[in-house]
Amino acid sequence: MRRPVTCYPSLLARDERIRRKAERDWSRAFERLTHSADERHRSGLQAKGNEAKKSTSSITENLHCNGGTRVRAIMSTEQWSRPTRATSNDGGMMVERKSDRWRAWCECCRVSNEEGKVEQRDERSVDRLENAGEKNGSGNLVGVGVMNGDLDPPAEHLVIMVNGIIGSADDWKFAEEQFRKRLGKSVLIHRSARNSAKATFDGVDTMGKRLAEEVQQVIGDAKGLKKISFVSHSLGGLISRYAISLLYQPSAPEEGRSNATIEGLEPVNFITVATPHAGSRGSQNLPFLLGVKFLEGSAPYLAHLIIGQTGKDLFLTDGNPKKNIPPLLRRMVTDCDEGLFLSSLKAFQRRTAYANVIYDRCVGWATSSVRRRDELPEIRHEPLDARYPHIVRDEEWKGKVSVSASTGAAAAAPDSYADAMEEEIVAGLNQLSWRKVDVSFKGVGWFKAFNVHSIIQVKTTKQMEGKDVIDHIIDKHFLLENSDDFHQISDSTKVLDSVGIQQ
Repeated sequence: MRRPVTCYPSLLARDERIRRKAERDWSRAFERLTHSADERHRSGLQAKGNEAKKSTSSITENLHCNGGTRVRAIMSTEQWSRPTRATSNDGGMMVERKSDRWRAWCECCRVSNEEGKVEQRDERSVDRLENAGEKNGSGNLVGVGVMNGDLDPPAEHLVIMVNGIIGSADDWKFAEEQFRKRLGKSVLIHRSARNSAKATFDGVDTMGKRLAEEVQQVIGDAKGLKKISFVSHSLGGLISRYAISLLYQPSAPEEGRSNATIEGLEPVNFITVATPHAGSRGSQNLPFLLGVKFLEGSAPYLAHLIIGQTGKDLFLTDGNPKKNIPPLLRRMVTDCDEGLFLSSLKAFQRRTAYANVIYDRCVGWATSSVRRRDELPEIRHEPLDARYPHIVRDEEWKGKVSVSASTGAAAAAPDSYADAMEEEIVAGLNQLSWRKVDVSFKGVGWFKAFNVHSIIQVKTTKQMEGKDVIDHIIDKHFLLENSDDFHQISDSTKVLDSVGIQQ
């Protein structure tokens, strides 16, 4: 008895009738797919995801022979349906195949049968889309990429989302969904995953290096990117500021770069949400201490026992005043041998700091809004726009130098030294123009009031009060990007930055 031949999930058919039928089915399916792709490309219309399912539901992965040469059609799916077994009695051959319903994307490969040569395309990332109609050396169409049924050009704007302390990439999951819903495929969203959980205790510099490597990898894997923006929560803002100093590429006319870039991309938005830019020292910067003198005095020397090197960075105890070595956060408002921190931040068209006015137990209003404590404006709770019920202030800060940025602060007492460092950090950042957006969650209830540090980010779907903050970020920074107002604001921002630093 002849032993059945089984190929799973591919179809191996030596029988002439089955071979011809498989070849004919494949040819028809591919023609439908390419015709649909060409039509959408020419008309510029965006197809819905279910169209991809309809147009490719009959395609099966198959492997057949042509004149003794094995010819392969490659397709990849995220989810296969249950396998179905088809039996042919001609020649006693049993073949096993899988029918597929394409849920998210497919990659197809068309082969050249004229000389028995096989031509195939590499699989592409789900998040990228290759242009349809690639041609081989002889000018024949050899492949087409499909993602969600659309054949749009690759995204040009990369948005990096960075989580805060003890956080993870999932913290930005809701925001990513809103970005995709509002902006479609015009942006490529990447939620950073290198610094999560206990890895956020390793110090700002170590985490910044890891983030820089991650961004380099994302940019290297993607195609067609032209712009980059950062959206960071809490400690993630400091991590991002360190990372961009490593990715910063100054303008070099001799190399064809008239403007500075971040890893070769045009820097657009640098957005921080409840970030302790000036550290966490003192009850106003860390309201959790409740103003208790004992807690304020002991926290800087105990923090590293709980959150490692990050504790030293946040409480400004990592420097050495005797050797005139300032803390890391103080160095991060200058251009030094460690990195071009100020220049890299200045390269962005827009810098925006979102800050909780009240209830935030982790990051105070002053440090997250890049203000001195005595410069805090009057607290208000009335919204500026009904669309954003929790946005209570939205103002532009014109960059200027208000104090000397010297590092020789007297170290007569630890508190006075820390106060001097904090003053210089705020002054250094305020050399640049900032958009300072104040957020008030008054009225959310006493239980949620203890968690506004997460609500402003909408870390979970149970914290939907902060949705208007996400909408504000999208509307005022990304949907506005293609308007004339945005470019006028960007040009004025560059002027303000140059004037502020030169003063």
